[in-house]
Amino acid sequence: MIQRLLDQGWSKEEIAREMKLSLTDVEQLLVQFPNPGPEHGD
Repeated sequence: MIQRLLDQGWSKEEIAREMKLSLTDVEQLLVQFPNPGPEHGD
């Protein structure tokens, strides 16, 4: 979900605020679960 929002132009700060997470949490999730790429579909 975070990657989808980033792809739509959301900032990490906006995502954190909307999902009620800290900016650190958002950044850690992006590292832990990197974008799988187009071969995995959506």
